Amino acid sequence: MINRSRLAALTAVLLLGASASSPVSATGTRTTDLPGTAGSADVGNSRRPENRPAAGVDPLYSRTAPAPAPDTLPGSPWLYADTELEAWRLHLMRQRVKEARLRVRYPGNYYEPSNRAYFRIPASVDAHYPRWVSLNAYGNVRVMMDGQTIYTGAASTSPHKFKLSAPGTLMVALTTEQEPPALWVEKGEFATGNPLWQASADSLSWSYPCAYPRHKDGTLPHRFETPTVRLQPAFQNDTLYDFGRELFGFIVLKADSKPQFFAGESILEAVDTAARPREQSFDLEAAGKGLWRSVTPVAFRYAYLPDGASVQTVACDAYAHPARYRGDFHSADTLLNDIWFKSAYTLRLCMHEFLMDGIKRDRLPWAGDLAMSMMVNAYTFADREIVRRTIAMLGREGIAQTDINDIADYSLWWLIAQDRYQLFFSDRLHLQREWPRIKKALNVLESRCDQNGILTDSIRWLFIDWVDVEKENALQVLWWWAQQSAVSLAERMGDKPLAAYWQKKSDALKSVLLARGYDPVRQAWRGKPDGESKPNRHANFLAVISGLATPSQYPGILNILGDTTVTAVGTPYMAGFEYMALSRMRAPERMLKQMKEYWGGMIAQGATSFWEGYDANEDEVKQYGFYGRPFGKSLCHAWSSGPAALIPSELLGIRPLSDGWATFEIDPQVPASMQPLEATIPTPYGDIRVWLRDNQLKVEVPQGSTAKFRGKSYTSAVPLEVRL
Repeated sequence: MINRSRLAALTAVLLLGASASSPVSATGTRTTDLPGTAGSADVGNSRRPENRPAAGVDPLYSRTAPAPAPDTLPGSPWLYADTELEAWRLHLMRQRVKEARLRVRYPGNYYEPSNRAYFRIPASVDAHYPRWVSLNAYGNVRVMMDGQTIYTGAASTSPHKFKLSAPGTLMVALTTEQEPPALWVEKGEFATGNPLWQASADSLSWSYPCAYPRHKDGTLPHRFETPTVRLQPAFQNDTLYDFGRELFGFIVLKADSKPQFFAGESILEAVDTAARPREQSFDLEAAGKGLWRSVTPVAFRYAYLPDGASVQTVACDAYAHPARYRGDFHSADTLLNDIWFKSAYTLRLCMHEFLMDGIKRDRLPWAGDLAMSMMVNAYTFADREIVRRTIAMLGREGIAQTDINDIADYSLWWLIAQDRYQLFFSDRLHLQREWPRIKKALNVLESRCDQNGILTDSIRWLFIDWVDVEKENALQVLWWWAQQSAVSLAERMGDKPLAAYWQKKSDALKSVLLARGYDPVRQAWRGKPDGESKPNRHANFLAVISGLATPSQYPGILNILGDTTVTAVGTPYMAGFEYMALSRMRAPERMLKQMKEYWGGMIAQGATSFWEGYDANEDEVKQYGFYGRPFGKSLCHAWSSGPAALIPSELLGIRPLSDGWATFEIDPQVPASMQPLEATIPTPYGDIRVWLRDNQLKVEVPQGSTAKFRGKSYTSAVPLEVRL
């Protein structure tokens, strides 16, 4: 182990930006070679010189195009049965968590991928018969026409060709040993881009298939891995290497013999060589003559190699989900700029097959975390597909046996997320696939309620937040919000009776909660819906952001949120929702002050990404601990990325009013200290551009969308320019 005085010396030199390390060759790896120094390359070459801590943190920062560039091809996609690819990728992720020896558990039931798939499409009566059809597939092939087998073929990378003699229903049945079957038809009537295709995993329940683009190198979509880029350390002092930012990837070392290797998200974690169970594996394997590579990816900033004399070079093949920073924010408040960007970078590091919780742990998707990370994604990268995959996978198994992630509130967050996803991205195809599962989940939840509509039964884990407070009323607030989401989802599906049913149920629940869960004396929401318990923080801010609380209740709620004797939130996850509530109650200065203190406190500790939990009162040793373990805390957690959404949605007040941002509101509450500012908010219609200087507001509205400001409408033809 390293002693304290030596640690202090190493830290001091690193903070002074001492000697930069030597580059490592990328030969033999499928990576892009980039330097790791603070002034490193901006792939998009679109960075304004004055506007960025950006490239200093993310060497792949780009506003013009996804970086690294996707290797996908246009044209007909590969088709998979509903959520089969996602189920396979989650299966692999869970295996890799075990291989990395992460100290995590992943409760709940998850759909296991099927090795069978069926695809069907009507053959046109107007086509000429007989005719030949060619298809590509992953799996053994059986082709049927109106139930009669007309072709069989063993799995092959070559096309399967068969003859159709007459019109009817064409069905392709595929089987594999284990991996999910897939179908691709390049062109013609049966091209897999044809929306008439349907898919099933059992030939009984049919839905729209899930489509994925082809890859240039021929990799099947379910086998595609997140790309990596090779990065070098920014600084080196003796045997300690600082990569300058939080990373997630494979360490690559050049050494004559296998060296000892340790790493950490902090210096303290990196140099801790004590023989104790670690948070992740640091095992190395040979990767060529004199080259060593970590067996599993590592979440870290600092690498420590005690056998320094034998190590010649150090590098990292860092994961980099192709991403474009479509959202942007720059203001006169430099700390706020830094918070916005590091929030966005935090989310980017957690973007892989799914939006996962964190890169050190758990490296898995969770529905509550998604409630925050989906919103941040919408305001920064606007990556619809990664959100769709995450929502679909989490709910695929249903909740008949156990809640999503085995957490009662996470089943509710999943329903809320379905509604919010439509608001941000307007994906009706996804909703049509999900609708049967949504209705089943609602039925299960209803069956777990008492005679008053309170959700009480079969609750194995009520989480809400990592804090010891009464949580029952917060759960009911989320249940009310989920019912309101059900109303909106049913209306989208044209199911008026079901929408009316859940509106009636939510109205009844609201009446019960007002009678039992609201304290008329303190004018705030109680910890339990029992008519007796004291108000607490979580039930109140969730009541505000859900819409359950009314403006007449805001003064009492503000008092509770400002009361230091009321237990504080336990995570940045819930802090984000609390600060959202402050803004909704017209307390922007208070929101801004607290947000800067909270996330700025992490930056003051050297954070380049935001932590799973934060307590300003903890010392440098305790601040990294969680779950009773000295380095159990994740220092890059997606649920902590909230400011990248809160700044544009709450301080600028730009929020969608109808699906896919067809209409959006502008309701700014911008303190003078933030001006001048400019921001970009991505939408499916294009970017919303915002400028504010000396209270003079200008907003560019993307074509096809409509902005609402103080009762008036604005479009691309009539931009908004007004003095606040």
